Amino acid sequence: MPDESFASIAEHAPALLWRGDEHGRCIYLNKAQRDFWGLTMAEVESFTWASTLLPEDADKVFGPFGEGMKNQTPFRCEGRYRRADGAIRILETIAQPRFRPDGVFAGMVGVNVDVTDQRLAALELSESEARLRALADNLPYAMTFQVIASADQRSRRFSFVSSRCEALNGVKAEAAMADAAVLYGLIHPEDVTGLFDAEQAALKAMIGVEHEVRLRRPDGELRWFSISAAPRPGNDGEIIWDGVQVDIQDRKRAEQRQRFLMNEMNHRVKNNLMTVLSIATQTSRTAPSAEAFRDSFEARLIAMSKTHDILTQAGWESADLHEVLRVELEGAARLKVH
Repeated sequence: MPDESFASIAEHAPALLWRGDEHGRCIYLNKAQRDFWGLTMAEVESFTWASTLLPEDADKVFGPFGEGMKNQTPFRCEGRYRRADGAIRILETIAQPRFRPDGVFAGMVGVNVDVTDQRLAALELSESEARLRALADNLPYAMTFQVIASADQRSRRFSFVSSRCEALNGVKAEAAMADAAVLYGLIHPEDVTGLFDAEQAALKAMIGVEHEVRLRRPDGELRWFSISAAPRPGNDGEIIWDGVQVDIQDRKRAEQRQRFLMNEMNHRVKNNLMTVLSIATQTSRTAPSAEAFRDSFEARLIAMSKTHDILTQAGWESADLHEVLRVELEGAARLKVH
């Protein structure tokens, strides 16, 4: 092993090492620290390191520094400094007191760690998480969630629930996070098995699932929701479900209304066809010729069409009887002419 003094090791260490006296003045900076501030060895003792500290961070640095010097105890602080090339870098300072052989305090020795990249990465991650949370919390008709389920899917807990939970389900996100049963207990009993079976099928194939369920809110309102989630492996055999719950109550009402209208239309079409068939049968019994049948049948259909127009204009809720009779009598008069 090469015989190197500790001073030589410190001088060439990649870390930013420093030493100060009992008055807080800098008396040594190793090469890495001198290069950071662009100093020569001769300039160290006259160098004022605080001149490179951004004024906004003075309290964050001088507070711990002053306490450490006063109490002769270790301290840690962090601040932004201007490097020799003008770049602003964040240095974390870790310092320990040193004492002479007779026990007299001789100042501090420490290391400065450039944590700029770590702090910027953490800030970027924090901002990204904030954007995602804002997005999740402001979806108008949806709640995002993450569920951690046991391998058999029987035991579950929420690791994340967006704040939209309360608006959709009438349950605070905090309550759902504390006890998943608070939210799962709202599912209509008739829909529980269907949702579980759909999840099991999705889990077997490790694909996403989408299933519709009814939830009974604490205020008694029953609403339809679509649950979409995708499974992925977690720790110790657990399964993580990342998902979204979407309010589809309006869509369900629209579908119900559409089914009603289709059924009503089907019923009316059938009635009209039966009416047309009846008119055709009656006309054929009295028409002396094919031409007479055609004219009589056409007149009756025109009269029925005009009556239909009257009912349509009234929304099929009511109609002026005199107007209906007038239209029908006009048709009858046309038949007499022919």
